[in-house]
Amino acid sequence: MNAQQNRRNNASAFDDVLGQIVDELALTPTMVPEPEPEPEPEPEPVAVAPVVMHAPVVEAPRPSNVLGLAIGGGIAVAGIAIALVLALREPPPAPVVEKEPVVAVEKPAPVVAPVVAPVVAPAVTPVVPVAPVEAVPPEATPEKKVVKKTAKPPKPPGEKKKPPKVVDPFAD
Repeated sequence: MNAQQNRRNNASAFDDVLGQIVDELALTPTMVPEPEPEPEPEPEPVAVAPVVMHAPVVEAPRPSNVLGLAIGGGIAVAGIAIALVLALREPPPAPVVEKEPVVAVEKPAPVVAPVVAPVVAPAVTPVVPVAPVEAVPPEATPEKKVVKKTAKPPKPPGEKKKPPKVVDPFAD
């Protein structure tokens, strides 16, 4: 029994200590309050520095190809001018020509001769009697000699073809 009583005493002592710790923790603040920030002192007035105006630095223009722009612009202006001239021009007035009245002259109708188709007699083919042909054995026929022909004779190696003469139409 002594052991049970000892356990109870230990459990109650533990509960008392635990309760005290919980109470202390509950009473202590979790964060330390921040101190009030000190007001900043007003800065001393600073003298204004004199303003110096520098002349702008002009860089040398880089060399550019203006010729292409000039040619393109000229072509565009010429095209617009031609389009305006063609669109805005008035059609020329019809020329007033006094014509003599046209008198209708009747021509006599041409006389057409009737076409007569020629009469063609049917062609008669003459009948030629054919003599019977005897079969010739292959050994009796003479052998033919086969000769191969070349397309062109070869050119001599030293002879070269002359290039055609070129005439420059824009040469002075």
